[in-house]
Amino acid sequence: MALIDCPECGKEVSDKALSCPNCGYPITVAKRKRYKLKAKFIPFLILIIAAIIGTAVYFLHLHDRKAAEEQAKEEEESVQTYNTNVDLIYTSMLSGAVKSESICNVIYQVWHNTIYGVDDETTNKYTKNVNSFNEAIANLFADEDFKADIEELERNQKTVNTVMKNLKNPPEELKEEYDILKDCYDLYTRLADLAVNPSGSLSYYSSEFREIDAEFVNKLKILKLYTE
Repeated sequence: MALIDCPECGKEVSDKALSCPNCGYPITVAKRKRYKLKAKFIPFLILIIAAIIGTAVYFLHLHDRKAAEEQAKEEEESVQTYNTNVDLIYTSMLSGAVKSESICNVIYQVWHNTIYGVDDETTNKYTKNVNSFNEAIANLFADEDFKADIEELERNQKTVNTVMKNLKNPPEELKEEYDILKDCYDLYTRLADLAVNPSGSLSYYSSEFREIDAEFVNKLKILKLYTE
């Protein structure tokens, strides 16, 4: 049993009583009114809760959509940056390979003309009055113009190496292109090494140069298809 206040006189009365013993006000009527009052608030309460849930769902959806848009934008920018770097390394490797070819051809001519005693105005200053082809090659590498070519190639190598490091983690859809690019890079590195550090026999050097150069050109053509 609980005590409630009489709506009429305010005195405490049992909620089981039929009427207030003080003023005679029917308690069952008061209870009915109180229940009706509570019932009136239930739809409003449900409406408020529904509005709160709806607002929360809306803002959650808005947040998810914004996050998805930002992620898509970041991925697009990542692809654009990657493609820019691919274009840069493509042109850098191409120019470096052309320089390597030129250097290797000069090395081959000096080497060949020294061994076979060929009289050639372009190589005589390196090959005449030497005891071995190593001495002739040393004369070539001491030449100021040739040294400038080597330094230019070495700068090119630094550029290519730096850009290649930036391409280590390609976007998923560009991984196949990266594999071709890596093959080109490996061949470019070998070709540049032949130019900067010639070694072995003349026949080996010539064979390596032709093989690497041809393979590099073919790979570069394939890479070009991906970048177009």
